[in-house]
Amino acid sequence: MLRKIAMIIMAAIILITISACINNGLDEYSGENITFTYPASWEPEINESFNTKTIILNQGQDEFDFVIEIEKLDKTLTEEELSAEIKEGLDEFFIKIAEDMMSIEVLQVSTPEIYGFPARDVKREISVLDSQIERLYLILAEDLQEADKVNNYLLEYEKRDEFISAIKEDHTELHELQEIIAYLKGRNGQRNQNLMLADNFIDNIILLKEDNQNNSDELFYDYVIKSGADNYRINIYYQAYEDEFHANFEEIQDVINSIEFK
Repeated sequence: MLRKIAMIIMAAIILITISACINNGLDEYSGENITFTYPASWEPEINESFNTKTIILNQGQDEFDFVIEIEKLDKTLTEEELSAEIKEGLDEFFIKIAEDMMSIEVLQVSTPEIYGFPARDVKREISVLDSQIERLYLILAEDLQEADKVNNYLLEYEKRDEFISAIKEDHTELHELQEIIAYLKGRNGQRNQNLMLADNFIDNIILLKEDNQNNSDELFYDYVIKSGADNYRINIYYQAYEDEFHANFEEIQDVINSIEFK
């Protein structure tokens, strides 16, 4: 009898140990609108502002950014209204931008569901160096086109792709542009946003080129999902460089699949 009791106690201890190991592997977030599970090591940070709660996961690590944003709406939407709003928001700010830029490629657009509610996602591949050079070109050609010095500088390049190729080949061609931007900042003041952006892109390009002397372009990926229910909307953002993006994607998907709306 004592031996049988000991075996029962030992079996219970094993079950408790296994259960504890499982629970230690995952933590649960439970808020006003949604619940989900996530790896316990990710240490979420929660920020609230007005009608939006932002949950930043994987704090303290640099491999990737993963954010779940819960936005409370002023009114309750029907499923059709929610689907239309999700599509418009995703298409306008993520798909259209990718279609307008040579350095961003849309890899996937689909309409999954989150806990039975409509959703829409997009996955994009971004050539890091190309995108910085292309954004610089667009600022010069579209926002600073009235400056004669900028127009004269761009006359050396007939098309956007020629500018990208030339700067990738020899980033020292940006030195002349740096002098032009410095001149315009001195004349127009330091607060001109487009001049400040151009200056930042030039610095980024030079750093990328100096850090990567073999001229291979790193790839950056982002994955965006929009969904919601009743009177709130869910925005999910995941982004990382190529290796980290693929290495962590399965865990990210597990978190997304665990989302339940209240």
